[in-house]
Amino acid sequence: MEAFSRCDDYDVFEIDDRGTAYLYYNNESIDNAFVVTGKCNSNCLMCPSSEGVRRSASTAHIDNLLQIVNHIPFDAAHLTITGGEPFLLGKDIFRFFEALRNKFTQTGFLLLTNGRIFSIPEYCDLLRQTLPPQTILGIPIHGYDAVTHDSITQAKGSFQQTFLGLKHLLARGFRIELRIVVSRMTADFVDKIADLIVAEFSGIETVKIIGLEMLGNAAKNQDQVWLPYPAAFQKSKTAIMALISAGTDVGLYNFPLCAVDREFWPICAKSITDYKVRFAEQCDICTLKDACGGIFAGTYRLAKDDIVPIGDKTIC
Repeated sequence: MEAFSRCDDYDVFEIDDRGTAYLYYNNESIDNAFVVTGKCNSNCLMCPSSEGVRRSASTAHIDNLLQIVNHIPFDAAHLTITGGEPFLLGKDIFRFFEALRNKFTQTGFLLLTNGRIFSIPEYCDLLRQTLPPQTILGIPIHGYDAVTHDSITQAKGSFQQTFLGLKHLLARGFRIELRIVVSRMTADFVDKIADLIVAEFSGIETVKIIGLEMLGNAAKNQDQVWLPYPAAFQKSKTAIMALISAGTDVGLYNFPLCAVDREFWPICAKSITDYKVRFAEQCDICTLKDACGGIFAGTYRLAKDDIVPIGDKTIC
Protein backbone atom coordinates (compact mmCIF):
# COMPACT_ATOMS: atom_id res chain seq x y z
CA MET A 1 0.00 0.00 0.00
CA GLU A 2 2.91 2.35 0.67
CA ALA A 3 3.98 2.04 -2.98
CA PHE A 4 0.48 2.85 -4.21
CA SER A 5 0.38 5.95 -2.01
CA ARG A 6 3.08 7.48 -4.21
CA CYS A 7 1.13 6.92 -7.42
CA ASP A 8 -0.75 9.47 -9.45
CA ASP A 9 -4.53 9.38 -9.79
CA TYR A 10 -4.27 8.49 -13.49
CA ASP A 11 -1.68 5.72 -13.27
CA VAL A 12 -2.79 2.41 -14.79
CA PHE A 13 -2.06 -0.93 -13.09
CA GLU A 14 -2.97 -4.55 -13.54
CA ILE A 15 -3.04 -6.78 -10.46
CA ASP A 16 -2.80 -10.51 -11.12
CA ASP A 17 -4.21 -13.43 -9.14
CA ARG A 18 -1.12 -13.49 -6.92
CA GLY A 19 -1.55 -9.86 -5.98
CA THR A 20 1.40 -8.67 -8.10
CA ALA A 21 0.85 -5.21 -9.56
CA TYR A 22 2.14 -4.25 -13.01
CA LEU A 23 2.41 -0.57 -13.89
CA TYR A 24 1.30 0.08 -17.47
CA TYR A 25 1.04 3.86 -17.43
CA ASN A 26 2.74 6.44 -15.21
CA ASN A 27 0.92 9.74 -15.52
CA GLU A 28 3.99 11.73 -14.45
CA SER A 29 6.23 10.22 -17.13
CA ILE A 30 6.53 10.98 -20.84
CA ASP A 31 8.21 7.61 -21.39
CA ASN A 32 5.28 5.19 -21.23
CA ALA A 33 5.25 2.13 -23.45
CA PHE A 34 3.06 -0.73 -24.60
CA VAL A 35 5.28 -3.82 -24.60
CA VAL A 36 3.40 -6.03 -27.06
CA THR A 37 5.75 -9.01 -26.81
CA GLY A 38 9.28 -9.93 -25.84
CA LYS A 39 9.55 -12.27 -28.83
CA CYS A 40 11.40 -11.30 -31.98
CA ASN A 41 12.05 -12.90 -35.36
CA SER A 42 15.58 -11.50 -35.36
CA ASN A 43 18.29 -12.38 -32.84
CA CYS A 44 20.64 -9.41 -32.95
CA LEU A 45 24.03 -10.00 -31.37
CA MET A 46 23.98 -6.67 -29.51
CA CYS A 47 20.33 -6.78 -28.41
CA PRO A 48 19.80 -6.03 -24.69
CA SER A 49 17.27 -8.87 -24.59
CA SER A 50 18.50 -12.45 -24.49
CA GLU A 51 17.92 -15.20 -27.03
CA GLY A 52 15.89 -17.04 -24.40
CA VAL A 53 13.51 -14.11 -24.06
CA ARG A 54 13.29 -13.77 -27.82
CA ARG A 55 12.19 -17.39 -28.11
CA SER A 56 9.92 -17.88 -25.12
CA ALA A 57 8.62 -14.51 -23.90
CA SER A 58 4.90 -13.99 -23.57
CA THR A 59 2.80 -11.97 -25.99
CA ALA A 60 0.08 -9.61 -24.82
CA HIS A 61 -3.50 -10.63 -25.60
CA ILE A 62 -5.34 -8.17 -27.79
CA ASP A 63 -8.20 -7.86 -25.28
CA ASN A 64 -5.75 -6.90 -22.56
CA LEU A 65 -4.13 -4.28 -24.77
CA LEU A 66 -7.52 -2.80 -25.61
CA GLN A 67 -8.44 -2.65 -21.94
CA ILE A 68 -5.24 -0.77 -21.11
CA VAL A 69 -5.98 1.68 -23.93
CA ASN A 70 -9.39 2.28 -22.44
CA HIS A 71 -7.91 3.36 -19.09
CA ILE A 72 -5.08 5.65 -20.24
CA PRO A 73 -6.01 9.37 -20.27
CA PHE A 74 -6.88 10.59 -23.75
CA ASP A 75 -4.49 13.54 -23.42
CA ALA A 76 -1.34 11.44 -22.84
CA ALA A 77 1.56 13.33 -24.40
CA HIS A 78 3.50 10.40 -25.84
CA LEU A 79 3.29 6.61 -26.01
CA THR A 80 5.75 4.04 -27.38
CA ILE A 81 4.76 0.70 -28.90
CA THR A 82 7.56 -1.83 -28.64
CA GLY A 83 8.71 -5.42 -28.19
CA GLY A 84 10.50 -7.67 -29.15
CA GLU A 85 8.85 -7.39 -32.51
CA PRO A 86 5.29 -6.04 -32.06
CA PHE A 87 4.02 -7.52 -35.32
CA LEU A 88 4.41 -11.04 -33.96
CA LEU A 89 1.02 -10.35 -32.39
CA GLY A 90 -0.34 -10.99 -35.88
CA LYS A 91 -3.12 -9.04 -37.55
CA ASP A 92 -4.76 -8.37 -34.18
CA ILE A 93 -2.24 -5.58 -33.85
CA PHE A 94 -4.27 -3.53 -36.33
CA ARG A 95 -7.26 -3.64 -33.95
CA PHE A 96 -4.91 -2.24 -31.31
CA PHE A 97 -3.70 0.53 -33.63
CA GLU A 98 -7.28 1.41 -34.55
CA ALA A 99 -8.20 1.78 -30.88
CA LEU A 100 -5.22 4.09 -30.38
CA ARG A 101 -6.15 6.11 -33.44
CA ASN A 102 -9.74 6.56 -32.30
CA LYS A 103 -8.88 7.65 -28.76
CA PHE A 104 -5.60 9.55 -28.90
CA THR A 105 -6.00 12.30 -31.47
CA GLN A 106 -3.17 14.50 -30.13
CA THR A 107 -0.79 11.94 -28.63
CA GLY A 108 2.58 11.37 -30.29
CA PHE A 109 3.49 7.73 -30.92
CA LEU A 110 6.75 5.89 -31.58
CA LEU A 111 6.39 2.39 -33.03
CA LEU A 112 9.57 0.33 -32.70
CA THR A 113 9.82 -2.54 -35.20
CA ASN A 114 12.50 -4.27 -37.25
CA GLY A 115 10.42 -3.39 -40.31
CA ARG A 116 10.68 -6.83 -41.91
CA ILE A 117 6.92 -7.39 -42.06
CA PHE A 118 6.51 -4.41 -44.40
CA SER A 119 8.15 -6.29 -47.23
CA ILE A 120 4.55 -7.54 -47.56
CA PRO A 121 2.55 -4.65 -49.11
CA GLU A 122 -0.70 -5.79 -47.44
CA TYR A 123 0.73 -4.95 -44.02
CA CYS A 124 1.70 -1.46 -45.18
CA ASP A 125 -1.85 -0.87 -46.39
CA LEU A 126 -3.40 -2.17 -43.16
CA LEU A 127 -1.01 0.08 -41.22
CA ARG A 128 -2.06 3.09 -43.27
CA GLN A 129 -5.71 2.38 -42.48
CA THR A 130 -5.28 1.98 -38.72
CA LEU A 131 -2.14 3.64 -37.36
CA PRO A 132 -2.49 7.05 -35.64
CA PRO A 133 -1.20 9.58 -38.18
CA GLN A 134 1.04 11.21 -35.56
CA THR A 135 3.22 8.07 -35.35
CA ILE A 136 6.91 7.72 -36.18
CA LEU A 137 8.21 4.25 -37.03
CA GLY A 138 11.62 3.52 -35.50
CA ILE A 139 13.41 0.90 -37.63
CA PRO A 140 17.02 -0.27 -37.21
CA ILE A 141 19.42 -0.80 -40.07
CA HIS A 142 22.49 -2.81 -39.08
CA GLY A 143 24.53 -2.92 -42.27
CA TYR A 144 24.92 -1.60 -45.79
CA ASP A 145 24.20 -4.95 -47.48
CA ALA A 146 22.81 -8.40 -46.73
CA VAL A 147 26.12 -9.77 -45.47
CA THR A 148 26.77 -7.04 -42.91
CA HIS A 149 23.15 -6.65 -41.77
CA ASP A 150 22.23 -10.34 -41.56
CA SER A 151 25.43 -11.24 -39.70
CA ILE A 152 24.16 -9.07 -36.84
CA THR A 153 20.47 -10.01 -36.89
CA GLN A 154 21.36 -13.71 -37.34
CA ALA A 155 18.29 -13.89 -39.58
CA LYS A 156 18.91 -14.74 -43.23
CA GLY A 157 17.01 -12.46 -45.57
CA SER A 158 16.39 -9.78 -42.93
CA PHE A 159 18.27 -7.06 -44.85
CA GLN A 160 16.28 -7.67 -48.01
CA GLN A 161 13.02 -7.62 -46.04
CA THR A 162 13.90 -4.45 -44.15
CA PHE A 163 15.15 -2.71 -47.30
CA LEU A 164 12.00 -3.55 -49.23
CA GLY A 165 9.82 -2.71 -46.23
CA LEU A 166 11.36 0.75 -45.97
CA LYS A 167 10.76 1.34 -49.66
CA HIS A 168 7.10 0.34 -49.28
CA LEU A 169 6.62 2.53 -46.21
CA LEU A 170 8.26 5.59 -47.73
CA ALA A 171 6.19 5.21 -50.90
CA ARG A 172 3.07 5.45 -48.71
CA GLY A 173 4.26 8.52 -46.84
CA PHE A 174 5.00 7.04 -43.41
CA ARG A 175 7.25 8.93 -41.01
CA ILE A 176 10.43 6.93 -40.52
CA GLU A 177 13.21 7.13 -37.93
CA LEU A 178 16.16 4.95 -38.93
CA ARG A 179 18.34 3.66 -36.11
CA ILE A 180 22.02 2.71 -36.29
CA VAL A 181 23.35 0.87 -33.24
CA VAL A 182 27.11 1.42 -33.06
CA SER A 183 29.02 -1.64 -31.87
CA ARG A 184 32.42 -3.17 -32.50
CA MET A 185 30.76 -5.07 -35.37
CA THR A 186 29.36 -1.99 -37.13
CA ALA A 187 31.87 0.72 -36.22
CA ASP A 188 34.02 0.36 -39.34
CA PHE A 189 31.12 0.76 -41.75
CA VAL A 190 28.76 3.26 -40.10
CA ASP A 191 29.73 5.67 -42.89
CA LYS A 192 28.65 3.11 -45.51
CA ILE A 193 25.28 2.72 -43.77
CA ALA A 194 24.93 6.51 -43.91
CA ASP A 195 25.75 6.48 -47.63
CA LEU A 196 23.07 3.82 -48.18
CA ILE A 197 20.51 5.93 -46.32
CA VAL A 198 21.33 9.03 -48.36
CA ALA A 199 21.18 7.10 -51.63
CA GLU A 200 18.10 4.95 -51.01
CA PHE A 201 15.99 6.41 -48.19
CA SER A 202 16.02 10.16 -48.70
CA GLY A 203 12.43 10.51 -47.49
CA ILE A 204 13.13 9.49 -43.91
CA GLU A 205 12.45 11.94 -41.10
CA THR A 206 15.51 11.35 -38.91
CA VAL A 207 18.45 9.04 -38.14
CA LYS A 208 19.41 8.13 -34.59
CA ILE A 209 22.96 6.97 -33.84
CA ILE A 210 22.64 4.71 -30.79
CA GLY A 211 25.08 3.58 -28.10
CA LEU A 212 24.92 0.08 -26.65
CA GLU A 213 22.98 -1.22 -23.66
CA MET A 214 25.04 -4.17 -22.43
CA LEU A 215 22.42 -6.64 -21.27
CA GLY A 216 21.04 -9.87 -22.75
CA ASN A 217 22.66 -10.85 -26.04
CA ALA A 218 24.96 -7.83 -25.87
CA ALA A 219 26.39 -8.99 -22.54
CA LYS A 220 26.73 -12.57 -23.79
CA ASN A 221 28.57 -11.35 -26.89
CA GLN A 222 30.54 -8.63 -25.12
CA ASP A 223 33.86 -9.40 -26.82
CA GLN A 224 32.24 -9.12 -30.24
CA VAL A 225 30.10 -6.04 -29.72
CA TRP A 226 31.24 -3.79 -26.87
CA LEU A 227 32.72 -0.49 -27.96
CA PRO A 228 33.24 2.31 -25.40
CA TYR A 229 31.03 5.32 -25.98
CA PRO A 230 33.89 7.73 -26.83
CA ALA A 231 35.21 5.31 -29.48
CA ALA A 232 31.69 4.68 -30.82
CA PHE A 233 31.15 8.41 -31.25
CA GLN A 234 34.49 8.93 -33.01
CA LYS A 235 33.69 6.07 -35.40
CA SER A 236 30.33 7.73 -36.18
CA LYS A 237 31.47 11.30 -36.87
CA THR A 238 31.96 10.86 -40.64
CA ALA A 239 28.51 9.28 -40.97
CA ILE A 240 26.89 12.03 -38.89
CA MET A 241 28.40 14.76 -41.03
CA ALA A 242 27.45 12.98 -44.26
CA LEU A 243 23.84 12.70 -43.13
CA ILE A 244 23.70 16.31 -41.98
CA SER A 245 25.25 17.48 -45.24
CA ALA A 246 22.50 15.60 -47.09
CA GLY A 247 19.86 17.51 -45.10
CA THR A 248 18.99 14.63 -42.77
CA ASP A 249 18.11 15.27 -39.13
CA VAL A 250 20.48 13.32 -36.86
CA GLY A 251 20.35 12.55 -33.14
CA LEU A 252 22.73 10.80 -30.75
CA TYR A 253 21.06 8.41 -28.30
CA ASN A 254 22.57 6.84 -25.18
CA PHE A 255 25.83 8.80 -25.32
CA PRO A 256 26.96 10.73 -22.22
CA LEU A 257 28.03 14.25 -23.13
CA CYS A 258 31.65 13.65 -22.09
CA ALA A 259 31.93 10.97 -24.79
CA VAL A 260 30.98 13.42 -27.53
CA ASP A 261 32.84 16.38 -29.07
CA ARG A 262 31.46 19.69 -27.85
CA GLU A 263 30.12 20.77 -31.25
CA PHE A 264 27.90 17.67 -31.34
CA TRP A 265 26.29 18.23 -27.91
CA PRO A 266 23.19 19.89 -29.46
CA ILE A 267 22.20 16.61 -31.13
CA CYS A 268 22.58 14.51 -27.96
CA ALA A 269 19.28 13.43 -26.42
CA LYS A 270 18.30 12.25 -22.95
CA SER A 271 17.18 8.95 -24.42
CA ILE A 272 17.58 6.39 -21.63
CA THR A 273 14.43 5.39 -19.75
CA ASP A 274 14.40 7.00 -16.30
CA TYR A 275 14.74 3.85 -14.23
CA LYS A 276 17.68 2.61 -16.37
CA VAL A 277 19.82 5.75 -15.99
CA ARG A 278 22.95 5.75 -13.86
CA PHE A 279 25.66 8.32 -13.30
CA ALA A 280 29.23 7.60 -12.20
CA GLU A 281 30.56 9.06 -8.95
CA GLN A 282 32.68 11.54 -10.88
CA CYS A 283 29.52 12.91 -12.53
CA ASP A 284 28.69 14.73 -9.28
CA ILE A 285 31.23 17.45 -10.10
CA CYS A 286 30.22 17.74 -13.75
CA THR A 287 28.77 21.14 -14.62
CA LEU A 288 26.54 19.59 -17.30
CA LYS A 289 25.13 16.67 -15.32
CA ASP A 290 21.58 18.04 -15.52
CA ALA A 291 21.82 18.26 -19.31
CA CYS A 292 23.36 14.81 -19.73
CA GLY A 293 21.42 11.60 -20.27
CA GLY A 294 23.87 9.49 -18.23
CA ILE A 295 24.62 5.87 -19.03
CA PHE A 296 22.69 2.62 -18.79
CA ALA A 297 22.77 1.00 -15.36
CA GLY A 298 23.43 -2.29 -17.15
CA THR A 299 26.44 -0.79 -18.94
CA TYR A 300 27.93 0.99 -15.93
CA ARG A 301 30.52 -1.73 -15.24
CA LEU A 302 32.04 -1.22 -18.69
CA ALA A 303 31.56 2.52 -19.19
CA LYS A 304 32.28 4.08 -15.78
CA ASP A 305 36.02 4.50 -16.32
CA ASP A 306 35.43 6.46 -19.54
CA ILE A 307 33.37 9.12 -17.77
CA VAL A 308 35.20 12.46 -17.50
CA PRO A 309 33.32 15.26 -15.71
CA ILE A 310 32.93 18.48 -17.67
CA GLY A 311 33.96 21.69 -15.96
CA ASP A 312 36.58 24.42 -15.66
CA LYS A 313 39.23 22.04 -14.30
CA THR A 314 38.54 19.06 -16.56
CA ILE A 315 38.02 18.55 -20.29
CA CYS A 316 36.20 21.86 -20.64
